[in-house]
Amino acid sequence: MELDRHTKITMLAFACDYIAWGVGMTFINPTTVMPTFVRHFTDEPAVIGLINTIQVGGFLIPQLIISNLIAHRVRKKPVMMYAGLIHRHLPWLFALFLLLNPGAPGPLILAVFYGGYIIFNIGDSISTVPWFDIMGKSVPPDRRGRMMGTAQIIASLLGIGAGQVVKLILGPEGPAFPLNYALCFGIAGCGIVLSWISSGFVHEVVQPVSEERMSFRDYLPALGRVLRTDAHFRGVTAARLVGGMANMALPFYIIFATDRLNFAADNVGLFVSAQVLGGLLSGTVLGYLSERSGSKAVIIASLVIQLAAPLLALGVFASGGALGPWVYAFVFVAVGVGQSSGLLGFVNYVLELATPQERVTYVGLTNTLSGVLAFAPLVGAALVDAVSYTGMFVAAAVMLALSVVLTLPISEPRKLAAHARSTAD
Repeated sequence: MELDRHTKITMLAFACDYIAWGVGMTFINPTTVMPTFVRHFTDEPAVIGLINTIQVGGFLIPQLIISNLIAHRVRKKPVMMYAGLIHRHLPWLFALFLLLNPGAPGPLILAVFYGGYIIFNIGDSISTVPWFDIMGKSVPPDRRGRMMGTAQIIASLLGIGAGQVVKLILGPEGPAFPLNYALCFGIAGCGIVLSWISSGFVHEVVQPVSEERMSFRDYLPALGRVLRTDAHFRGVTAARLVGGMANMALPFYIIFATDRLNFAADNVGLFVSAQVLGGLLSGTVLGYLSERSGSKAVIIASLVIQLAAPLLALGVFASGGALGPWVYAFVFVAVGVGQSSGLLGFVNYVLELATPQERVTYVGLTNTLSGVLAFAPLVGAALVDAVSYTGMFVAAAVMLALSVVLTLPISEPRKLAAHARSTAD
C-alpha cells in the first residue's frame, strides 16, 4: 500500500524521535550508568533500587489519570509537546548543577538527582499517552513494526558507539568525578531535547472520540468492565505484570558485577554497549518477527531471551567470575532486548487490540496496572538483604518463565481482527 506524504513524514519523525531519545539515554542508562553514579554516595541496595522504582512508577502510574483527561480531545499532540517542554531539559540542567557544585554534599546531590528524576519520568508519562495514541492512529499497523524495528537498529548502532564514549568518559582517563557524570548527563540532555524537536513534525490523524470527558466516578467502573470482558487484554496484562517482576534484578546486575564478581569499573562501557547491542537485535530480529507474525510472537521471543539474563548471571557466579566480563556482557544483551521490545511486544499488542475510541483508555489502563512494577527493585533489594543476589536472580528467572506460560493462551490481535471482519461479512 502506497503511503501518503503526511504518513511518511510522521513515520520519519517518530523514528528520529526514538533514535535521538535512545542514543541520549545511553549516556545515562538507568541499568548501568545511573546505579554506578548513585553508588558513589551509598552502598544501600534500596537507595540504588529507587532508580528503577522511580522510572517505572513515575512513568506508568500517572497514565491512568492522563488517559482519562485527554481521551475526549480530538488532537492530543499539544499535550505531548507541552509536557516535553517541561521535562526534556532536566538532564542537562542536572549536568549544570554538577558542574557548578562539584563539592556538594552527597545527600544534596542525591536529593537533586532523585527529585529531578521523579519530575522527568512523570513528564515522560504525560507525553507518552498521546504519543502512543498518535502512533496508533497515524501509522498503519502493518508498517509499525518495520518503522520501530528500523529505528531500533539505527539507535542501537549509534548507541554502541555511544557506549564506547561512556567508557572513555567514566574510565581512568576521563574527567574526575562528578564532572565525568556531568558530561554524560549533558550529552544525554542534547539527545533527549533533539528527540522532542523531532516529535514536533508528527502529523496527527483525526479520528472520532467521545465528545465529553468521562467523570472519574464513571471512568473507574468502565475500566473494570474492560478487565472483566476482554480476556485477551486481561491475559496480556497479567503476563506483562508477572514478567515485569523480573525487573527486580535490573539495578543489581551492574552492582553484582563489581561487588561479587570483582570486574573492573571501566567495564561499565562494555556493558552499556552490550545492552545497546541487545536493542539492535531487538530491532532486527523482533522487528521482522513483528511484521511477519505479530506482537504475540514478539512477546514470547522477548521473554525467552530475557530469561538468559538471570541464568547467565548465575552461571558466571558459579564459575567464580572465571568466565569474565565479556561473557557477563551477554546479561546486558538480554536486558537490552527486553527493554527495547516492550513497544513491539506488549504495547503494540494493546494498540492493535483496542478500537480507536478505546485506544487511550487501553494504553493508560495497561500501563498504570504495570505501575506496580515500580516496587520490583525494592523486592529485589529485600531479597538481596534477606537471601542473596543468587536467590534474587532465581526469583527473576521464575517470573520470566511463568510469564511465557501466561502468554501462550492469548490470541494474536491481527487474527482476532481478521475473524471479526469475516464474521461481519
